[in-house]
Amino acid sequence: MKIFVINLKRSPDRRIKIEKQLRDLGLEYEIFEGVDGQLLTEEQIEGYLDKEHKYFKGLKKGEVGCFLSHYSVMKKIVDQKLSCALILEDDILLSKNFPSVLQN
Repeated sequence: MKIFVINLKRSPDRRIKIEKQLRDLGLEYEIFEGVDGQLLTEEQIEGYLDKEHKYFKGLKKGEVGCFLSHYSVMKKIVDQKLSCALILEDDILLSKNFPSVLQN
């Protein structure tokens, strides 16, 4: 199963930690650079709003970035025609039995 890990460029320490966990478990993965919501301008966020402003209304910039990151990875999964994939964020703590969970 293809594993994608979302990581912000400004968080190299989190990337190091999740990469160590995945390597120690013998799992292959791909780091996906997430959308840093803190760097989004109001105009960029406005561009994602629907005409009725039902979506993203009241969300913090980080929440918008999180959504866009997950959406971008899901688009990549579809574009690559993957039948199955796992999306993780870089702050997850994986258990030792995680590989067997993936197999099941």
